[in-house]
Amino acid sequence: MNNDIIELILNKDENITYEYYYDKSINEHIIAVEKILTPTYCPVCGTKMYSKGIRIRKVRHPILNNGKSILIHIKQRSWICTNIYCKHRMNDSFSFVERNKQTTNTTDLMILDAMRDINVTVTQVAKRFKVSDSHVHNIFDKYINIGRFPLSEVISIDEVYTNFDSDRKYALVIIDFIKNKPIDLVESRRNKATDEYFLSIDFEERSIVKYLVCDMYKPYLNYINKYFPNAKVVVDSFHVIQWIISKIDGYIRSLYRKHSEINKLNYEKKLKKNPNAKFRISDEMYLLKKCKWLVLSNSSNINYDSGYKYNYHFKLHLDTYSLEKKFFAIDSNLSIIRDLKEIYIEFNSKNYNSLREVEENLDIIIEIYRASDQSIFFEFADLLVKYKEYIINSFITVEKTDSKGNKYSSRLSNGPIESINRKIKDLKRHARGFNSFSHLRNRFLFSERDDSTVRNTPLLTKDLNRPKRRKRRK
Repeated sequence: MNNDIIELILNKDENITYEYYYDKSINEHIIAVEKILTPTYCPVCGTKMYSKGIRIRKVRHPILNNGKSILIHIKQRSWICTNIYCKHRMNDSFSFVERNKQTTNTTDLMILDAMRDINVTVTQVAKRFKVSDSHVHNIFDKYINIGRFPLSEVISIDEVYTNFDSDRKYALVIIDFIKNKPIDLVESRRNKATDEYFLSIDFEERSIVKYLVCDMYKPYLNYINKYFPNAKVVVDSFHVIQWIISKIDGYIRSLYRKHSEINKLNYEKKLKKNPNAKFRISDEMYLLKKCKWLVLSNSSNINYDSGYKYNYHFKLHLDTYSLEKKFFAIDSNLSIIRDLKEIYIEFNSKNYNSLREVEENLDIIIEIYRASDQSIFFEFADLLVKYKEYIINSFITVEKTDSKGNKYSSRLSNGPIESINRKIKDLKRHARGFNSFSHLRNRFLFSERDDSTVRNTPLLTKDLNRPKRRKRRK
C-alpha cells in the first residue's frame, strides 16, 4: 500500500510506528499502529506514570480510490500514576481517531462528502462505509447546520408537500432566481411561520427584493405588503396556462362522463337482446380518453407528419389529421376551445418591445374571450383582468450568468424553482420519508449549495435535536 495513503490516514503522527500487512485468512488490509514508548507523566500531579498493559483496539477506515477498506489494529497502552495519592489513569490517545469510535476521523469527512449527492440515501452511504444508518445520521447532524442564505433582487417562492403534521403539510421553498440556487426551506407556508421567519430578517435586506415570482396563491401575493416593500409581484406564466388547461381538461372529462352513461345504456339494451354481448367502450369514450392531447397540447408540439399508424380500437391505419377529425366531431365546442387556448399560448410565447405593448395585446385577448360564447374563457378573461398587472410583470427580463460565466437575458418565471422542488420530492422518496424537518432542510441545502459550510466543532450527541417518538405500548 502507498505510504502516502497510510500517512494521510494516520495524520503523519511522528510519535507512532506502524506496520502494514495483508491477512489472507480474513481478506483484510491491516495496519498495526503503536506509540513509541517514551516516559509519560501524569497530567494531574506531574508524577511519572507506568504502563499497566496493552489492549488491541480495532478501527476501520474506508479507502475510496480502490473501493476497499483497511482495518487498523491500535496497540493502546493503559497508564496509571505512580503517586499513591493520585492514581490517575489514562490511555494512549491518537490524533486520527477519537475515543470510543470505531472509524477514523477522516471517515466522517468522507461520509459528509458522500452526502452531498442528493440522490444517495443514508442507507447507501452506511453500506459503503460499513457503518450503521444511525451513525451516518449522527455524523451529518453533528457537522451540518446550514443557515439562511442572503436574499437577492429576484426571489421565487413555491411550496412543496412535506406533511410532517397538520401545521406543516407544505414547506415554503425560496430560491435566488438570479443564481438558480435555493435561499432557504421554511418548515411551513402558514402565516404564523412566515411572519416569524421574514420579519426576523433585517428591513434593509428585505428592501433589496425587487421582484417576487410566485403562483396565484393569495397569501403569496400579500408578501409585498407584509415583507417586501419595494418588490413587485410576478405571477408565473406557467400557472396561468395551467389554470386554463385544467378547465379544458375538466370540460373533456364531463364529455367523457356523458358518453359513458350513453354507452352504459346502449350496453344494457344489447344485453336484453343478447345476454352474451361483450362490453366495448364507444368511439367517443376512446377518443376523449386517449386523444385529449389534441386539445391540451400546444399546436406547435403536435407532430402532423408522423404518418399512418394502425389503431387497434378502430382497426384502421390513421394519421394525426384523421384522429383530429374524429375527435372534433364529438363536440363542436372542442375545436373552438383549442383555437381560443392557442391565442393565449401564442401571446405568452412572443417577445415584446415594451410592457406597454404586452398590455395592449393582453387587452385584445381579454376582449376576444369576453366576446366568445365559451363560459371557460369568459372566466379566464376575469382571471386575466384580476391578475393583469402581475401577468404583465412576467414579461420582464433580467440578466443572469450561466455556469460558464456567459451572461444572458431570462424572463421572470418559476421554472427554476419547479426543478428544485422536484429534487426535494426525489430526496423524500429515496429516503422513504423524513422524521425531522431540520434534517431534510440541511440535507437539501447542503446538496444544492456549493458554498454550504461544515461545523468546525461538531455537536455532542446529547445536543442533537431528535424528533419525539411515540411511547411503546405495554
